[in-house]
Amino acid sequence: MWLVYLIGGGLDIFGLMGMLMLIGLSAKNAILYLDFVVERIGKMPFKDALIEAAKLRFRPIVMTTLTVLVISFPLILSKGQGSEFGQKMGVVMLGGILFSAILTFFVVPAAFYLFERNRVAKAEAKEKDLVAEAAASS
Repeated sequence: MWLVYLIGGGLDIFGLMGMLMLIGLSAKNAILYLDFVVERIGKMPFKDALIEAAKLRFRPIVMTTLTVLVISFPLILSKGQGSEFGQKMGVVMLGGILFSAILTFFVVPAAFYLFERNRVAKAEAKEKDLVAEAAASS
């Protein structure tokens, strides 16, 4: 949205369509990353799970991001009849996907860590207590 206003455009139905697409893509990227983190939490420490998920899911997220960037360039650069409609959608896609990538790689992991660290610490402590009880009873 900020990029549309920087180039002097307004918001229309095509810009909103681009925003809806970006909402879905951003949610997909976050789910792709966080699903992998949740899967790894039981197998390794929480911070290590966040780092490993970032390493292993970096390429698929970047590939999706680059695909949308490449798709947006013909929309932005077109000069034919009726191209002004596609240009706004392309600009929304370009600015939104760049912002989405930054959020996916920096904000989503930080927010997930802040919200889930206490729950994970309690679950790990509970697991240690159960292991200690099982060892004491045998």
